[in-house]
Amino acid sequence: MRNRSAFTLVELLVVIAIIGVLIGLLLPAVQSSRAAARRTQCSNNMRQIGLAIHQFANVRKGKFPHNFHSGQLNGWMYTLAPFIENVDVVRMCPEDPKREERLANPNKQASYVINEFVSTDVTKPGQVEGAIESLHKLKATSKQIVLFEGATDRGPTSD
Repeated sequence: MRNRSAFTLVELLVVIAIIGVLIGLLLPAVQSSRAAARRTQCSNNMRQIGLAIHQFANVRKGKFPHNFHSGQLNGWMYTLAPFIENVDVVRMCPEDPKREERLANPNKQASYVINEFVSTDVTKPGQVEGAIESLHKLKATSKQIVLFEGATDRGPTSD
């Protein structure tokens, strides 16, 4: 009898097939963990923006930032720039389907929207009725929605 020390072609193909099946089983798990990491990054961005809004309001006697673009390159998110370390990174959610389009937009849109009831200047006529004019006038701050992820069908200058 002959003493063999190498794999046959069939054995090699079986090992390759088994490795392929294992990779096929692991790939969806890896992709779902990456998606979970992106969602976590998105919620972390919202937390940072929420803290920046709170700091902004504390510095300005409880007033929230406005929810409009006051011109090109000057979205509402940039009023919070002194309170956020890297506003260009934080303003975009990694899971936003229009992320690239919003990054390329000269109006510097964000993936997030500030609640109009807390961000509108109520001293101007025609503003939202029932809007909160100050952080200090909120009755239940833990129940107030200040920020949320925006819809995908917003216009190029609206947040």
